[in-house]
Amino acid sequence: DAAAGRVYLPAAWLRGEGASADASGLMAPANRDALVRVVRRVLDEADRYYASAGVGVARLPFRCGWAVATASHVYGDIGRVVRRQGGAAWETRARTSSARKMVRMVQAFGETVGRRALRHVVEAPPRPGLWTPVLPPVAPMIG
Repeated sequence: DAAAGRVYLPAAWLRGEGASADASGLMAPANRDALVRVVRRVLDEADRYYASAGVGVARLPFRCGWAVATASHVYGDIGRVVRRQGGAAWETRARTSSARKMVRMVQAFGETVGRRALRHVVEAPPRPGLWTPVLPPVAPMIG
């Protein structure tokens, strides 16, 4: 993506680590350690969102919830591969096997069934620092 001029990492985080936030310089060897630190930070944030998604999974239509739960597991696995590889993660594409994806899909199915069954009993976990949508404004009543 950087070779195509695209950067999906927070520019402020990259600059804070002393790395170039510009796509043309991001992959320079001098930026590698800073890039690894920023990506780990992004993965940590993603893990927090994955963990908080369970409550929403229970409230979505079943197939949507199952898809979200599956995606969180699969992308979480890919994030763990990137963490393990460290700076070498940019040498090859980080991936998980098809068999592992199938296991995660079955796991997510069970979790979705369980979460839906308990959705009225389980409280939402605290979400400090995670983005929360703003409620839409209430239209004034006329008349």
